[in-house]
Amino acid sequence: MSDNPLKPLDDGQVEDVAGGYLFNAYDLETGPWRLEKPYEVIDDNGDVFERFASHVDAKKFAQQNGYSTDWLNWPQLQKLRETGNPY
Repeated sequence: MSDNPLKPLDDGQVEDVAGGYLFNAYDLETGPWRLEKPYEVIDDNGDVFERFASHVDAKKFAQQNGYSTDWLNWPQLQKLRETGNPY
């Protein structure tokens, strides 16, 4: 066991950490954007960060902005919002 204290991550390491998820809200939502932009980038709290018309665009945005490209289903999104962890 090391006697070294924990050290915070530097900026370069933090940039590589992925958070958030992707979600397809097409079958769940009734808002006017549902047909136009059903693919959502979800933050770590389960809130919608951005919506897209294409799942490819949502995934590309997630990759370029440090979000995970893991897709959640509705029960997982609900669990994320309730507990902070979708699994």
